Amino acid sequence: MGVQVSTFNLGKPVNLEKIGNELAEWLLQKHQFKILHKRWENGGKEGKKYLVEVEQTGFLRVVSGLVFWYKIELRQTENSIIALVDDGDIRKQIAGLGVAILVAWPALLTAGAGMFTSGQFRQTILSKIEQIAKS
Repeated sequence: MGVQVSTFNLGKPVNLEKIGNELAEWLLQKHQFKILHKRWENGGKEGKKYLVEVEQTGFLRVVSGLVFWYKIELRQTENSIIALVDDGDIRKQIAGLGVAILVAWPALLTAGAGMFTSGQFRQTILSKIEQIAKS
C-alpha cells in the first residue's frame, strides 16, 4: 500500500473539478469502481484541492484480498497539477487475509497479487490524469 505523487507541467491553468470528474467517470465506466466522494477540500497552506475517492469491494473481493480503494488529490500551482494517488489502508487487505486463512488458503496468493496490482494501477491513474489534463 502506498502513495505516489506526480507533477504535470501543463503551461496553463486547468479546471481541477473537470479533470476529477472525468477521472471518476473513467474509473466507474472502464474499471467498475464505486465513486465514494468527489469534492473540494481546503488543503491548508497548500490551498484548495479536489478529491476523488473510489473503491472496488464485495464479499469475494474481501475473501480473496482484492479490495481496492483509491484517494486521488488534485492541486494546482500556476501552470501545473500535483496529483497524489493513495491506494489505501493495508488493514483492508489484512482483513481479507484473515478471512482467507480460515476459508480458502489459496486466496493468500490472490491477496499478494492484489497488493502488487494496486500499486501498478496507481501509475495507470496518474497517466490518465495527465492525459485528461493535456486534452
